[in-house]
Amino acid sequence: MTNFEIITTYLEENGIDFDYNGMNLQTFAQWKKEGMSVKKGAKAFVKIDLWTMKMVEEKDENGKVILGEDGKPKKKKKFFLKSAALFTEDQVEKIKKTKKAA
Repeated sequence: MTNFEIITTYLEENGIDFDYNGMNLQTFAQWKKEGMSVKKGAKAFVKIDLWTMKMVEEKDENGKVILGEDGKPKKKKKFFLKSAALFTEDQVEKIKKTKKAA
């Protein structure tokens, strides 16, 4: 099940009337990447477990790190469920740039 499906199913099963389009409900970090900040005092619209990816070192059956041709540890993608707090578009605002004092 994808994160989109997890979110839409959660909203549906919990009777939450929200027109989710894949971009209007995001984590704090996702909004920040878009130049947005969660408004002060805003509480997460929903908290839900979503898939996240992390690069980890590959290991053999004995737990020893496998090295690549370059001598560096080989890495692979690992997916796991992680709790996420999601905020709506109404809960964020454009990050204000502040001038540095001279």
